[in-house]
Amino acid sequence: MVIEDCTRMPINHPASDPFFRIPDDQKPEDAWQYSARIQSIADSLWELRHIKGFRNVCKRLAAMDLTVSASELFAAALFKKAGFDVRVRHERGKEKQDFDFIARHRRRTVNVEVSTINTPAYRPQTVENTLKAEMKQLPEHNAAVVFLALPESWFVGSNQDVHLEVCADAGIYMETHNRLNAVINLRQEYVRHADDPARGSTGTLVFGYSILRNVGARHKADALAAFANGAVPTYQPGPSDLPATTYAPATVFGRWVKGYWDRSAP
Repeated sequence: MVIEDCTRMPINHPASDPFFRIPDDQKPEDAWQYSARIQSIADSLWELRHIKGFRNVCKRLAAMDLTVSASELFAAALFKKAGFDVRVRHERGKEKQDFDFIARHRRRTVNVEVSTINTPAYRPQTVENTLKAEMKQLPEHNAAVVFLALPESWFVGSNQDVHLEVCADAGIYMETHNRLNAVINLRQEYVRHADDPARGSTGTLVFGYSILRNVGARHKADALAAFANGAVPTYQPGPSDLPATTYAPATVFGRWVKGYWDRSAP
């Protein structure tokens, strides 16, 4: 309901955005991932519903690939949870003016660009080339942050620690580019909660993140420390008396959804 109201698109129609991947009747065990994708988008929209430029958020959702939009939404919601005032602008189509959103904290402004990488396999030059391209969108007079949404295919079957490799690549780039304050890596992961005989399997789509800060950045943005010290939770373990495989969403909307399903259970 939240998504359809913002995008004016039915999420259960066969022509809907491929991000939702409507479940196949032949594989009902994967249906919970469909629900998780919907809840992930709705959760970010709920978090951002009062920001300046929310109408621009809705316009982007209706026009863009949701695989890209999901990462942008989560990045903006993450900054809001960190205490930033977030504003999403309309696209201008001009170099150094077409970044994704502005985040302000105590008179400090951070311009943020989110890049969803689509190359199927990890290569060192991919990170450098992506950062070069994204920095062209960011003005020079404020702090800058680039999110890298990493494809799951980079991690599947790999015999190297891809996350460490990406951090190393980003660190090398920032050594000679002091306009960039931080690179934040995003990775989508499905967390299965439980298998219920009445309701079927349940789970959550989690955006894990890690931040690499540039200590030699030209412009200061001390509030970015909120990401590094773990003060910005995404999902957290449930009460200790529950099984270790049970997780509770650490968001108001997530808890509302969980409560709704609990009340609806037979």
